Amino acid sequence: MFEEDDFGIIDRDSYLKDPPPTADLSELADSTIEKAKSSLTDKYDEEKLKEVLFDLMMAEKKCRQNLDGESNKKICCFIIEVLYKYGDFPNLNYYLTLLSRKRGQLKVAISGMVSLAKGWLAELQDKEVKAGLFETLNSMTLGKIYLEDQRAELVFSEAKNKELEGKVSESIGLVQDVEVETFGCLSKLEKVRYILEQMRLNLVVGDYIRFFIASRKINEKLLDGDDFFEEKLRYYEYMIHYYKHEGSIFEVAQSHHKRYNSLVKAEHPTHLEELERLLVYLIISPINDETRSYMKKVDEEEAKNLKKVVLMNEFFKQFLSDLLVPYPLSQELHNKVTSLLTNSAKGEQLKLSNVTGNMNGINNTANGGYQEELKPVAVDELTLLNDRILRHNLQVISKYYVKVTLARLSELLGVNVQKLEEEISNLVYSNNIFAKIDRPAGIVKFGKKQQPEVVLNKWSNSVGKLMELVDQCSRLVQKEKMIHEARAKQIEFDSKFFS
Repeated sequence: MFEEDDFGIIDRDSYLKDPPPTADLSELADSTIEKAKSSLTDKYDEEKLKEVLFDLMMAEKKCRQNLDGESNKKICCFIIEVLYKYGDFPNLNYYLTLLSRKRGQLKVAISGMVSLAKGWLAELQDKEVKAGLFETLNSMTLGKIYLEDQRAELVFSEAKNKELEGKVSESIGLVQDVEVETFGCLSKLEKVRYILEQMRLNLVVGDYIRFFIASRKINEKLLDGDDFFEEKLRYYEYMIHYYKHEGSIFEVAQSHHKRYNSLVKAEHPTHLEELERLLVYLIISPINDETRSYMKKVDEEEAKNLKKVVLMNEFFKQFLSDLLVPYPLSQELHNKVTSLLTNSAKGEQLKLSNVTGNMNGINNTANGGYQEELKPVAVDELTLLNDRILRHNLQVISKYYVKVTLARLSELLGVNVQKLEEEISNLVYSNNIFAKIDRPAGIVKFGKKQQPEVVLNKWSNSVGKLMELVDQCSRLVQKEKMIHEARAKQIEFDSKFFS
């Protein structure tokens, strides 16, 4: 998405602009409006209003037929302003619809009426009247390319109002009906912000399927631009919540890494805290070659900043070594890890009032308003951490022990026998270690049982390599011996020759 130009239509002007006017009727428009103003009074008079509207509609027709957009816009906007001033909302909705559907109606006139009328939505207190005006404007903007930006802003604003009233389902229904990714009049930044709002609302109501569909509309490469700093942080914050719900811990770590890279690039003061979260989630990620490779990559590339987070760096490096990780953790380390996991799991509240009605005003801050907590994540991350420590320690034990009793293993690792058996089974199932448990004898045997011919071949190869090394050492010794003998003869010859 968003990889090509914003507008994919060749003749863009024909969709967005009116033809040039054939006559200038600005004087007719001004005189008609002035006459109408002098005829109208502050008191609502239906008969007088009908006469004025008739004259205005006749002038509007002449302007429309002569393609004088600005004059036509003045008359149309004046008509709906008069009706709004008198509070005649049924006629206001009627004339908005009527004027917008006139044969050959000019785009600038319709756009002007929509811009004027949508500003009244925030002023109206009567919910029924407000809903009627919104439906009228919604139908006016539907399917019109030149009104795409106004339609998006109109729906966005109404969705915010629904949120503030606590009608989250209605709010998300509104924003999902607008396929903003197909709009050519909106900038890429506005599209991203709108889709982020769709993602946020889906998270709030727990609709993770629609959330994922919405998230795929954003090209992640686009977020690497300097103009998308806040949007990139929000996007990956939402993806972190989604991946946690799905139990995809490694993807959570990757999302934290992308947030960290953005924060480092912007020299943001929270980048070290984000780095610590990255380390924690890499630690609790499932054990496989991809995770190990990613951990080594982070250790090499972020060596400079890792030195600034000493406690977490030391803990992280233990999982890259063949040493046992002490368990239970020290109080300081336990508190640190718990704090990182808890804060990351909670995240910044997805406040329903954290954006204004204007799409250009989207930000990550809010000043009160209706809020809704996120649903709990699907995994207990502290339990994952404990299991990860145990599995790492079992892998280390498997490298140094061929056979060990369950009692001794339980003593070394600080867990009960039942938990040991469970984790050994998990590691064997995932092909991380080879082991067999003899329950009656209470013994664990590590290493894959090899066939006699395999053992013999290995022994033969090892002996062959040993003899090659012995032969090489013998030749080196003979070489050194010959060099020393030649040097001694040279010294003896020189002493006789020069004496």
